Amino acid sequence: MRIGTITQTEKDNYDMFCKVITNGQIPVICVITGCENEDPMSEWVITNESTFSRNEMTFNAMVGTCFAKGGRFEQNYRPLREESATMVWEAIMAHSARVPVDFLRQSGGFSAVVRRVWNHFCNWIGQNAWRWINQHVRDMLVRLGFTSDEAGEVAQQFD
Repeated sequence: MRIGTITQTEKDNYDMFCKVITNGQIPVICVITGCENEDPMSEWVITNESTFSRNEMTFNAMVGTCFAKGGRFEQNYRPLREESATMVWEAIMAHSARVPVDFLRQSGGFSAVVRRVWNHFCNWIGQNAWRWINQHVRDMLVRLGFTSDEAGEVAQQFD
């Protein structure tokens, strides 16, 4: 993300990718770009770590960087880019999973991930009636003669 205000969009993106899609199983590194005016470049990260925590955005590492290029400040950007690339690679090496993570299988399969994404989207736009088909399955089973509890147990398989 770019240095600046931590917006609801950043929070929504974090929730979707880090919590909903990967179900918290993938190590996450936050790379903050545009830190060329911070001294050291990590200053903004240090100052704003608590804001990320309050927003329940937890990262394995946060790295303040500069990847600006060209123009009349190129001579200043080049060493900052090199330092940034080194810091990002060090964070990746320090925090990457040691073995492959199959978050699809560990999360109940592709359909379970799609359901989580869909339900998260429905909550986000305030359309709980659109949630995954489990409520529709339960209602249909009740109409077919199942008790509400029996239908609920079967419908749970779709949530």
